Amino acid sequence: MTAHLTDDSLALADEATVAATRFDATEASGILPFAPLLLRGESVASSRIEQLTSSSRKVMEAELLSTPSGNAGNAALIAAATAQMTEAISTQELPSLRSILTMHELLLGPSAPSIAGTYRDAPVWIGGSDNHPVDSQFVPPAPGRVPALMDDLVGFMSRRDVPALVLAAVSHAQFETIHPFVDGNGRTGRALMHRILRARGVSRNGTLPLAAGILEDPGAYFSALDAYRDGDINAIVQLISRSALRGAELGEWLGEELSSIRRSWDGSVRARKDAADWKILDILIRQPVVDAERISGELDISLVNSRRALDRLEEDGVLLSAQIAKRRRAWRSPEVLDLLDEFSERAGRRGTP
Repeated sequence: MTAHLTDDSLALADEATVAATRFDATEASGILPFAPLLLRGESVASSRIEQLTSSSRKVMEAELLSTPSGNAGNAALIAAATAQMTEAISTQELPSLRSILTMHELLLGPSAPSIAGTYRDAPVWIGGSDNHPVDSQFVPPAPGRVPALMDDLVGFMSRRDVPALVLAAVSHAQFETIHPFVDGNGRTGRALMHRILRARGVSRNGTLPLAAGILEDPGAYFSALDAYRDGDINAIVQLISRSALRGAELGEWLGEELSSIRRSWDGSVRARKDAADWKILDILIRQPVVDAERISGELDISLVNSRRALDRLEEDGVLLSAQIAKRRRAWRSPEVLDLLDEFSERAGRRGTP
């Protein structure tokens, strides 16, 4: 058992913090619309850890339609994870019990309202049979202990004498060990790390792709959580540090590819320089699926002019359109959506980029 951090763990956490801070100060803030796309990519990656997968197109369409998660499968569940992540980084304040419950409410409110934003009131276990905890991998604390344990965790997260990335990693592992909710603990716990990194100033401009880094080796992630429960905090600190390093690489790659796509559009659009078409291009970088109503509201133009601009961009080869619901037409950027799907796939492969 190792109840303290080794010098190697601290050195790796320092290296990862420098890389994360540099990424946030350069790539994440280099293109203003890049931050929302980073957040969406991280939400997709965090959901993939829970075996929830969907194409970026379906997720964006579910987000646009605000479809209740219970009626739209994985796509809307991942869209709800994006709403949760958005809330997680919406403030520079450290997590509170209320903010944690709010994040969970956003995640599961549309699909499981009876358990959303509420601590579990029954035993749960990880692995083994669905009917009993015999042969399970881990049995979290009894439900009656959850409120006090969460109070203690929130107090720990306010400490200033613990390095930010170490604080995020250990807080996450303790949250997963408490397992305060019936469902959604993994995604909420990973969103919690982003809240801590935002509050401690590591990620102010964008979302560090931590879950994308974890996807390189999910087995090691779950093993690190097991090691934490056995008293070794080094495994999870090292795992999250390596994930931060990997995430910064992936985020930098995504930013470069996105910039390349945006530059290529300049040679495709034939509209006048003062036309709405050019402003729509910047919206597409952060929201690659749009409809006329959204563009009309964001640019303060009429629906007629919004549709005309979108149609022109389709004629220029930038967009494709399709019916996504009854009497509901949307336009999408296949290049940006393909890039997001590739980002997700690269996150799950070792050695790239």
